[in-house]
Order: sequence, then C-alpha cells, then structure tokens
Amino acid sequence: MMRIVTGTFEGIGADDDPQSEVDRRALEKGFGLERARTDRIGGVEPWLPEHWPEDLLVEASRFLGQVRWSDELAPLTDEQLLQARDELRPWLDALGGYSLIFDQLLGRGALGLSVLGEAIRGVGPPEQGLWVLMWAIGQFRGPADLRDGIGAVGMIDPEWLDGLRSWEAFERMKDEIPGLAEALPPRELAAALRDPERMERLQSRLERFREERAKELDAFFEAHPEYRCDEEGQDTMALAPAEIHEERR
Repeated sequence: MMRIVTGTFEGIGADDDPQSEVDRRALEKGFGLERARTDRIGGVEPWLPEHWPEDLLVEASRFLGQVRWSDELAPLTDEQLLQARDELRPWLDALGGYSLIFDQLLGRGALGLSVLGEAIRGVGPPEQGLWVLMWAIGQFRGPADLRDGIGAVGMIDPEWLDGLRSWEAFERMKDEIPGLAEALPPRELAAALRDPERMERLQSRLERFREERAKELDAFFEAHPEYRCDEEGQDTMALAPAEIHEERR
C-alpha cells in the first residue's frame, strides 16, 4: 500500500512466477474479493476481471505519483466540485447499501463487496472530500481515457437506488404485516437471486400475497407515505442513505 500511494507500484510480478500468483490471491483476500470470482446472480457471470485489482492499483499508483492535490484543486470550479459530488455520492450509496443486502442474503463476503461496502460506510467528512476531489480530478483534469471512463458511468441508474429504497420498504413491511416474513424467507430470496426460474416463482408468490393482503398493504402505505410511488410509477421515497445503512446495522 505504501508503494501504491507513493506512485512506485508497478505490479506484482510475472504471470509465470508461482509466487506472483500467491501474492495476487493474497491481495484479493486482503480486499475481500475471493468470492468475486465465483459468486453470480442469475445468469450474470462473476464480475471480477483477471488481474484485477492489480491492474487498477497500478493505474492508481501511477496517477497518485503524478498528482499534487493542491495544484489540481486550484483550477476546479465550485460547479465542477458540486457535479463531482452529485455523480459520486449515488455510486457510493448504492455500493455501500447493496453490500449490506448481499451480506444479509448471501453471507459475509458475497460477490466480493463486503470490504468495499464497509470502507464506503466508514468514511468521515475528510475522506469524503478526498473522494470527491479524486473524482473531480479524473472527470475534469485526467487523461482522455480516464475522462471517457468516468463519463461512461456518469450518474448511476436511478433504478439501483430505487432497489435500495424498495428493500428498506420490504424490511419494514416484514415487521408490520403478519405473514410476510414467513411467505418470503431470506433463504428463498437468496436462492432466487441465483436462479431466474426461482425468481419468477417468487415474484408470482409475491403477486398473490399482494392480492390477498391488499387491505393490509394499503394500510401500510397510508402509514408510510414516503414509500408510495407517484402516478408515473417512480419511487418518491426520500430516505437518506446514511439512515438506510444505520437501520440495517
């Protein structure tokens, strides 16, 4: 890590060196990424590419070795910093929130997101400011390929955040509507995440539950208008991600 932050990390070693493979697996274990090469949801393949995070850390080290933070901050406008904050915050909220959900459903370390989620949820204001600054530098002053990459991801898909809010509503429903927790046990939810056919059956069961318990569901949304959808079907809940994370703890 010292080599990375001082700009001198150039990779672990040659692919044909047995010790390099040992070191790469140790690096993955340190970042909690072991299951990122094996876990999958439905038909989606494991997300961790070969030689990642090593390649990412090489690029990060090269970037950190060239940057003087004060020099990079000075030309950034307030508007650029605000844009960087507004682009970055939803990504951090989503990754931090979904890591908790997957840990709850699939177990500690699921999909290799646990350590990343903990790091995101644990940062204070100084670290948050540094993340914003790094995003802004990459977005507005970085090399062309880095700017293109950030521009490609841009603002997170609102459906990701809707999923977090829907999970929050579901967790509260389980506490307030008798029978819902038994109808949708965590073990079945976890199995459905890995099997599209099970997911379809689970959705059918949920539809039946909604029809049979319509009055109770209406009463729930009457008591919790923050979970209602607007006329266009868009989620209008305004729970702060920090509140979601704290309640899940």
